[in-house]
Amino acid sequence: MKDLTKNPLMMPLLLVAASILVLMVVVRFSYTSFYGPPTTEVKESKVAMLQNKQAPLIQQNIQKPLKRPKNDIIAQTIVKTDELKEIRALEAAQLAKRHTLLPQSGDPKIGRTNAPLTLIVFTDPLCAPCRTTFQNVRDTLAPFKRKMVIVEKFLPQTAGDADGGIFARVAAAEDVYEDFLDLLNTTSGALPQDKLIQLLEDSGVPFERQRSLMGSMMPSILGTMETNKDEANRVGVLSPPAFFLNGYRMDAEPFALKDIAKNAQKLLNGQPLK
Repeated sequence: MKDLTKNPLMMPLLLVAASILVLMVVVRFSYTSFYGPPTTEVKESKVAMLQNKQAPLIQQNIQKPLKRPKNDIIAQTIVKTDELKEIRALEAAQLAKRHTLLPQSGDPKIGRTNAPLTLIVFTDPLCAPCRTTFQNVRDTLAPFKRKMVIVEKFLPQTAGDADGGIFARVAAAEDVYEDFLDLLNTTSGALPQDKLIQLLEDSGVPFERQRSLMGSMMPSILGTMETNKDEANRVGVLSPPAFFLNGYRMDAEPFALKDIAKNAQKLLNGQPLK
C-alpha cells in the first residue's frame, strides 16, 4: 500500500479534516450547554418526568379517599351548615327548656291556684295583636278551664303602654278581672284612657272607685311590672305576647300555639314535652 503521508498534498487535507471534526465537537458541546438537549430528548425527558410524578399520585388517590382542601368552598359550606344546625339545635333546646316562672302577688289570675296546668302569659293589653292572640289561646284551652290557672304578667312595650296593666290590676283587685279581660281582648283598635275607664266601668267598677284604687296601688303595680320585665329577660322573652304552659314556652320552636291543647293534654297525662 502506498504511504499517503509522503504525498505533499495529503498532509494539508488531513489537517483540514481534523480541524473540521474538532469544530463540530465544540459547536455541539456549546449548543447543548446553552440550549439544553435537542427537542426530541427534551420531550422524552418531560414525558418521563410526568409519568414518574403521575404514578405515585394515581396510586395515592386509589388507596386514599379524596380530601377537600381547607379553602374549598363546598367544604366550608358543609362545615358552616353543620355549625348552623348545631346552633339551631341548641336554641331549640333552650326554648324547650322548662322554665321556673312563679306568679307574683300582684299578677292577675283566672282559675284555682293549685290547678295541674298553669298558663303564664307575658302580654301588653294595649297591643292589639297581643289581645287577639291571648283570646284565641283562651278559647283553644277552654276545655281545660277547670284544670288550669291563667296568670297574666304585664310587659308594656313602652312606658305609655303601662295603662293597660294598671287598669287590669284594678279589675283584679275588685274580682272582676275575667270580665274586664273578656271586654279588653274583644275590643279592636286603640285603647286610650277614656276607653279603659269605660271598660272597667262596664265590668262593675265605678270611676271614683277606680281613681281611689289607682292612687293606693300604683307603687305596687309599677313594682310588679318591673319584676315581670326582669323575669321576661331571664327566660328570653323580648316582646309580648309569650305563653308558658307549666314552664314550657308554647309560642316558639319546638312548640307551636296551634298545638297548645294537645300539649296541655300530654301534661295532664304526665307525659314530658319534647
